[in-house]
Amino acid sequence: MLKIIFLLFIYFLFSCSKSNIEKGNICLSIGDYISAISFYSEEVKKNPENYIARLGLGKAYLQKACNSDTGAWNLACMHLEAAKNLSPQNNEIKKLLNEVYLERARQLLAIKDTVSALQSLLYSIEYDNTALEPIILSGIIYYKIGETKKAEALFKKAISIDSLNVASLFNLGMIFFIDKRYEEAYEQLYKAIKISPDDKDIIYWFALAQKKLSESKK
Repeated sequence: MLKIIFLLFIYFLFSCSKSNIEKGNICLSIGDYISAISFYSEEVKKNPENYIARLGLGKAYLQKACNSDTGAWNLACMHLEAAKNLSPQNNEIKKLLNEVYLERARQLLAIKDTVSALQSLLYSIEYDNTALEPIILSGIIYYKIGETKKAEALFKKAISIDSLNVASLFNLGMIFFIDKRYEEAYEQLYKAIKISPDDKDIIYWFALAQKKLSESKK
């Protein structure tokens, strides 16, 4: 009995010796974002410039947001942005922000909040201008709201990053087709069909572009 009491006493002393950051990290690792937020917040109150505490808070609020608390997204982004400002050359935090804003955009698109989704996508691109998905999604949204030139520029940017990306080639081809630039549409759709020869949508629009191009040359 005395041995058990002694061990509990040692454990208590050890636990009390842990810093708020350490406690926050433990809670974050086991998914207890509520306690993690509490521990990291205590550290931020003492030292608002603590990068690790800000980063931890951002990640903890992300866990909360992913558990159907949509209001936590803004707090997650705020603390992650603060962490980025404290360590502006840190590529890890930039990559995380890119992924966070992209995921937020996906959720906003699911509830048809297109304007907010586009804003999140533009933030995502700001933190990683080589990530294809936010570039392509932004291009699609711009096209849908009538900003054709911006959409075209984004699809061209995506192709410059990956010349074999079918979605970029197809969407750029469609912009050219709708704009009656049939030769350019044919070129992009031809590239797309070479990469994805069984795609029925590409086959259809490629054949139509080919037909329109032939008619325009008569």
